[in-house]
Amino acid sequence: MTLDQRYCWVDVWAFERIVRQADAVWEKGPTESDAPEAVQLTQKAIDLYQEPFLAAEGGAPWAVPLRERLRSKFLRAVAQLGGHWERVEQWERALECYEEGLELDDIAEESYRRLMVCHQRLGRRAEALSVYGRCKRTLSATLGVEPSAETEAIRKSLLSEKKS
Repeated sequence: MTLDQRYCWVDVWAFERIVRQADAVWEKGPTESDAPEAVQLTQKAIDLYQEPFLAAEGGAPWAVPLRERLRSKFLRAVAQLGGHWERVEQWERALECYEEGLELDDIAEESYRRLMVCHQRLGRRAEALSVYGRCKRTLSATLGVEPSAETEAIRKSLLSEKKS
């Protein structure tokens, strides 16, 4: 059995198509005039990703590879969009983007790191340290690991800033 794209809308296909379109714009290094298109496409892809692929199926071997591929694309989209907002110093928008990513994937340590940096840029050290605590608890409870050296370095810079 196959599905005909002319008659069937499949969220996975739509998500992957939109991510490809967004990637094409980001890869050319969007100019000021292209940036809104890249942002719109990337946000659309992020909005379309509602949860991990067939999450109810758990670790079903046939679903895991596609689930992980889609997760990777979702996290890349979050990083691209959040990075864009950081580059143009729209820290609140970057915060929203990384928080949205963490709502759907709470073990994405890079999103915690970027969130910490955004809070730091906004002068919110307490919030940044709170994000670190959330990251540490989540990684420990879910994966049994500690935050990476990169995450620890951000925490240390926050603590040393506070003493200055």
